[in-house]
Amino acid sequence: MCAWKYKRIMPKITVDKLNLMEPKQVAGLVGMSIQQLYSVLENTPYKEIISQVKGNEFNFLSLEKALTMNFLSTYEHIRKLSPKDVSLLLSALLIKF
Repeated sequence: MCAWKYKRIMPKITVDKLNLMEPKQVAGLVGMSIQQLYSVLENTPYKEIISQVKGNEFNFLSLEKALTMNFLSTYEHIRKLSPKDVSLLLSALLIKF
């Protein structure tokens, strides 16, 4: 594969990475109660997706659903930005979801 294929996608992904939580932040989530998790995630880019699935109560199932939806959305975003051959490969991998 030619590196020039990625000249458009790499800057966009680099900017998108700025919205991710730092590894230390993620490690700090371990062992928190569901309410503590909700409080922390309310101040991150995950706030929007959590509010979509939250319903009346935030629980581990709604958290898992929100994170899965975010993963799929991110994956689809990257797939659309990718060159055709890479996009086809990513589409094939996405079938499992």
